[in-house]
Amino acid sequence: MKLERFLAINAPAAGAASRALAKLTRRPVVVKMLNARVVRLPQDRPKLDREELAVGIYMSIIGGIQGAALLCFTEPRARAVAAMLVGRPPGGSLQMTELEESALKELANIICGNYVTALSNQLGAKILPGLPNITRGLCGSMLEQVILRGALDSREALLIDVELDLPEFVTMGFLLVCLKVEHLIEVR
Repeated sequence: MKLERFLAINAPAAGAASRALAKLTRRPVVVKMLNARVVRLPQDRPKLDREELAVGIYMSIIGGIQGAALLCFTEPRARAVAAMLVGRPPGGSLQMTELEESALKELANIICGNYVTALSNQLGAKILPGLPNITRGLCGSMLEQVILRGALDSREALLIDVELDLPEFVTMGFLLVCLKVEHLIEVR
């Protein structure tokens, strides 16, 4: 996987995601995709807080290139973002409502969907994100599971820091993108 090819996708994907999120929330929102790096398994396991509980929104990637994407936030950050998206003050309940989970799925649709669209445009291949699914667990373990299961035969994955600059606060998460190796040979 050539990192330069994927770095070129970050700015258009983040810009489109910012516009879509601002439209959804009716507030200024800036999405930044920073510090993109290729992680190789098993030697480069993501160095994340393995003991920190997180919420991940998993989406398959289908079409001309197949794989998976995971948007991941620590549990407190996910609750704060979800509360903001549904118009509630952060710091409420420790358990997310169905509406808040739905809002996080929509956030993943926007961020992952725009990333996959930018990837599709860059490669000239029809690629689509699947339906979002929420999962909870330890952040590092969740990312490793997507790398190992989602991409099936992939030994490389792209890990991107995602910064959400919201009117109420700024928060960080991760976007993990795994693509099947045989399809990437054409991309190199």
